[in-house]
Amino acid sequence: MSNIVITAIYSEFWGTKNFRASLKQFGLEPYNVFPNNTPHKGNGFIYQYFYKAFLDLRGKFDTVTYSDGADTFFQRPFQPPTDRIIYSVEKQIWPPEQQFPHLRAMYNQYYSNPKHKGVMHLPWKFLNGGNWCGPIELLIEWYEKYGLNKLTGDINGQMEQAEAFIKADANGFPIEFDHFCQYFQTTAFENKGDFDLAPDGKLLVNNLTGTIPCVLHGNGRTDMTPIYDRWK
Repeated sequence: MSNIVITAIYSEFWGTKNFRASLKQFGLEPYNVFPNNTPHKGNGFIYQYFYKAFLDLRGKFDTVTYSDGADTFFQRPFQPPTDRIIYSVEKQIWPPEQQFPHLRAMYNQYYSNPKHKGVMHLPWKFLNGGNWCGPIELLIEWYEKYGLNKLTGDINGQMEQAEAFIKADANGFPIEFDHFCQYFQTTAFENKGDFDLAPDGKLLVNNLTGTIPCVLHGNGRTDMTPIYDRWK
């Protein structure tokens, strides 16, 4: 079973360097889907780059893990599931529900399903597009069936993915949120007691779920410096 980490970096800076360093400690090198010598034309085109990468990588790898190279850090490697797609979750709806009120109604409908009631006590409930993973063949089907491979322009990718996710879940498509932060951990809007450090002084532990997430994400421009400093 083989997994490859992909990202979409169009400009290198200290955040992407720390991301690459976090992978290197496990002998991993990210596959950058962003074409060389190509200007950033809008977030919509990135989903076409993802789709092209899936097609290029099929037959060479079984699964893909995507991580936002600007503000994520791997504290543990992992092998994604081979039977479903997993998306990261965060504490707040983005883009802001004040501007897009249909998003709150959409999530309310999602969580009204009895199969999701077991996670209502957890604060991480809303799709975060900065981390996801799954089998390549299923990702290709997901993009084709819900139109993500057709996106263009300067769209809000997180909203497009959230809307597609909710539709897919309603249709019984094998896709789910990482509610217990087994794989991905967003750190924005942290409350006292959310996290602690493992005895090694490096690994971040989620006190509410009892898990040690694999990838940390400083979403919403959350300061990642304390995480970077622990792993120097």
